[in-house]
Amino acid sequence: MLLNRPVEDVIEEFHKEFTNYLKTTDGYLAEHGVKVQRTEDRTTLLFNRIYMLLVPSLNTPGMFHQVLADTRHGKVVIYDPSRNLRYSMEPEGEMERQLLSWVIDYEVVEAPALKYKLEVH
Repeated sequence: MLLNRPVEDVIEEFHKEFTNYLKTTDGYLAEHGVKVQRTEDRTTLLFNRIYMLLVPSLNTPGMFHQVLADTRHGKVVIYDPSRNLRYSMEPEGEMERQLLSWVIDYEVVEAPALKYKLEVH
């Protein structure tokens, strides 16, 4: 979503280097013009923002998984790149599970592909 590219392409390009500790998430995103920052409050989602959340993996027990939380339209929409079970705030099918807990990994500051830039008032 942040790069406006197919998930499969991003996984192919990034996943191996990430799992071998050669590249970080924020470093990879920066290479593609996306700016992120850490937050002091690691649990509270504010509206009109995009967050990267660290959540328990539904498909690989004992591992973490990253999803996006988009709060720009008066509700929280979860974008989960998982091919199998995935998270949603309001599950609509047997492949979705309700997201109940998370840690904010990053807050998105700028994502050119989405024409998004964090406006702080």
